[in-house]
Parts: sequence; structure tokens; C-alpha cells
Amino acid sequence: MSDPLPERGRGDPERRASALKERIYATFIALAVSIPLSQHSDSVAATAATLALTVVGTLLATFVADIIAHVAVHSALPDREEVRRMASISAGALLVLFVPMLLLALAALDVVTLSWALDMTSFVLVATLVVVTVIPIRRLRVPVWQKLVACAVIGILGLVVVALKLVIH
Repeated sequence: MSDPLPERGRGDPERRASALKERIYATFIALAVSIPLSQHSDSVAATAATLALTVVGTLLATFVADIIAHVAVHSALPDREEVRRMASISAGALLVLFVPMLLLALAALDVVTLSWALDMTSFVLVATLVVVTVIPIRRLRVPVWQKLVACAVIGILGLVVVALKLVIH
């Protein structure tokens, strides 16, 4: 898994926070989509396309939202460097698709079933949420038990998303 905080230790904290936030959004979106797909899809290709297009569409929407917010706050279009920064952050969040697409490729090759690939995708995405939480939380100057509680809460919220989607579908 790649570092959820690009350029850790380098660059401005605002950029790192934006990159982390974008990856969390993308992970929750992928998680929310993978669950109904596991119950309503029998085509690996259609499943992969739906998952990828949903995440890419969401990231494009946040990219556009960033541009609109910049215009609203600064009364000017972002310069080339700012657009590059926004695009880099959004593109970096695409990494959340790596393991799910790898699992779907295994399903396409009949190494695993589509159902198993999507179930594992859900678990991997919840684990991703916990990992991207652990990295910044480990630097907090709070007791270890509070760090563990914070990580557990994120894991539980991810599982709640899974449970809600299972109940809905």
C-alpha cells in the first residue's frame, strides 16, 4: 500500500491534509459501491467498470468543487501550479482502486469468484480506512488508548457502512 500522506514530512500540511481527505472520500465511495455490486452483479467487467467510474467520477467532482471553491474564495481562477496541485491530489486518491482492481482481475481469470473478490474488497477498503487513520494518529500526543479508540472508531464506521449497505440491499 502506498503512503496515504504523499510527500510525508515535505510540502505544506494543507496539501497533505487535502490528499488524505481525498483518499478517505474515495475509499468510502469504493466501499459504498462494492457492497451492492457484490449482491447485484454477475459480470466482472461491468463490476470493475462501475467501481472505477464511480470513484473516478467522484474524484472529478471534488476536483471541480476545488476549482469552484478557489474561484469563490479568491475571485480568480487558480493558476497552473494550483490546478496541478489539485489534480495531483485527486489523481493520488485513485490508488484506492489498486487492490480492488487486482481482486477483480483475479476474478476475471477465474482464480477467485466475483463474490469473494468483492467481499475481500470491502474488507480491504475498511482496513485502508484504519491504516490511513493510524498514520496521522500515531503522531498525536495523547495516551495510546485514545489512539486505539480513534482507530477502532474509524474501523467501526467502515463496518457500519458495510452493514447499512447490506441491510439496504
